Amino acid sequence: MSDRGPKTSANVEMKLKTRRIRVMEGKEAISIFHNDETEDPDQKKDFDLTLHLLDTQTGRGEELECDAVVWATGAGAPLWLRNCDLPLDEQGFVIVSSTLQSPADWRVFAAGDCACFVSDADLASAAAPKERRGLPKAGVYAVREGPIVAENVLRLARALLFGAEDGQEARSVILEPYVPQTTFLALLNTCDGEAISSWHEKSSVAGWVMRLKDYIDRRFMDRFNAALLGPSPVPPR
Repeated sequence: MSDRGPKTSANVEMKLKTRRIRVMEGKEAISIFHNDETEDPDQKKDFDLTLHLLDTQTGRGEELECDAVVWATGAGAPLWLRNCDLPLDEQGFVIVSSTLQSPADWRVFAAGDCACFVSDADLASAAAPKERRGLPKAGVYAVREGPIVAENVLRLARALLFGAEDGQEARSVILEPYVPQTTFLALLNTCDGEAISSWHEKSSVAGWVMRLKDYIDRRFMDRFNAALLGPSPVPPR
């Protein structure tokens, strides 16, 4: 939460303390061991699992016994991208320009979590590809990148199908650039009737924030209802 500002971080920490949730910082999860795998009765433990941790500062190993583990890792790049001859950032995401194309191949587009958006100015800079930073992995960017990719693919397809004898003419087609928003509203449901809002450096915790989140979520999902998608197919008899 550090990238969302100090007020948001403080509100999240307050909610965690209220719910008696302990936060362990500077710990790296290494492995999980099922305690019932041992046949020695003297080694039996009270909990089902043992989580092996590594202190990132001291390098010492620790054990944490628990009944369940929820593994929240965040966005990760598919491993097969490493086998593609495309520029990747240090985390393995495909680097794309303002038109969401790979700078190494004009025929390759990428959007959403698999892409690392880099402005044309940054692409032309002397910084190494792996040192460039893309946009946050958030849906507000992905849903706006999709229509840009669709439009640009259609423009290239038209150029290739109608008149382009090779890729030279297609590469000269003017494509739609993607202009990302500078920030976005983040709403975190705290599962107690309230939610935490984060907008620039401002943050609030209240029931009205949860009602706002519910309204935004429902309005977004209503875009994909049956009226928009058409009638459901009739099941076979």
